[in-house]
Amino acid sequence: MGISSDSASHTHARANRKASHEQANRQRNLQPLFRQAVAQMDEFTQQNAALVEESAAAAGSLQEQAAAMVKSVSIFTLHQDAGGPATAAYAPDTRRVRSSAAFSDHGRPFKALPAR
Repeated sequence: MGISSDSASHTHARANRKASHEQANRQRNLQPLFRQAVAQMDEFTQQNAALVEESAAAAGSLQEQAAAMVKSVSIFTLHQDAGGPATAAYAPDTRRVRSSAAFSDHGRPFKALPAR
């Protein structure tokens, strides 16, 4: 090995040490971010677990309410010969009502637009 070979080896070793040092610094700088990300994931996991518990409790409550409603309406009976289907007791008026908004500021009605 000659001087130029030793110099090249020394240059490569120095470059490797520098790269290793830079990588260690990057890892050291990323550690707080990593810890923060893990802490946030833990917090989200706990929140999700709490929401699952609340959902389960709500489902149980709805099940109890449904059972109570079934019990409440079970006192009603339907006769087989009661006639035809039930009719609506209330039907909303679907006719258009002329609104005062259909008049201009001068009391004259606006021209109606043609129907589409």
